[in-house]
Amino acid sequence: MSLLTCIDCGKQKERRRASRCWPCTQHYDKWMHAANRAITRARARGLIGAASEQQCVDCGRQAFDWDHRDYTKPLHVEPVCRSCNGKRGPALFPLDRTPEPAQAA
Repeated sequence: MSLLTCIDCGKQKERRRASRCWPCTQHYDKWMHAANRAITRARARGLIGAASEQQCVDCGRQAFDWDHRDYTKPLHVEPVCRSCNGKRGPALFPLDRTPEPAQAA
């Protein structure tokens, strides 16, 4: 089996269908879920509306998702349609630390 390179740490990985090695995937998931929890809490408090009430900032169609570009800033999001969200790729996150509970609040 040919080895591929993880997009985050650059180490060789054996996971053929994934762009990240397993440790980086787990770390990325922690940041992603913390940021998504922050959006859910902000929506429940009325601080942010539904993405579907907005237009996609990239193409102008109806938005579907709130897109994070940087998971360390969980409330800095832009409304995007699914197509544009996929084109934007993954958000940034630090490999050297884990999300803090205050960041997910």
